[in-house]
Amino acid sequence: MMAFTPAIPVSLRAVALLLLLHAASALAGLAQTSADQVPPEQLEAQCAALLGPEMIPDGQEFYRSLPIGTRAECNLTFYAGLRYRLAFSVSQPDVAIAYTLYDNDRKVLFESSGYGNPAWWDFRFDATSTCTLSLSLISRGRPVAGVRYAMLRVGFCPPTRKDAL
Repeated sequence: MMAFTPAIPVSLRAVALLLLLHAASALAGLAQTSADQVPPEQLEAQCAALLGPEMIPDGQEFYRSLPIGTRAECNLTFYAGLRYRLAFSVSQPDVAIAYTLYDNDRKVLFESSGYGNPAWWDFRFDATSTCTLSLSLISRGRPVAGVRYAMLRVGFCPPTRKDAL
């Protein structure tokens, strides 16, 4: 019977060093993930502040973890004659949300990059519409990597007599 001999001699010290490096790498990854995670309640509070007292949340919310540079989409319904506000918040100040609103034919209705990627946007529809919102997280200046968290809340302003005229 032939005995197995590894081609590269492995010492106990080398194995211990590899295990230590692997553990340190895993802990560093956990620290980064923990630093990037923000409780949804904090992002909700930021969105609520952007909606302000005049806007009523309509129940359409979007909360997601996103790697930098990837896109996510959600479908939103807007009713005729109401003024809406999209309010966005992110877990870290080193990123911004870039978003594009499309109609059912994928025609661009609004693209935030042309306006500096604002954290909120107001608009009104003349007819009830279901639209697709595409969003991604982008770096604000220096390159960043990893996963950040984003939240969208949709609010509307109830019509006034002036709106009816």
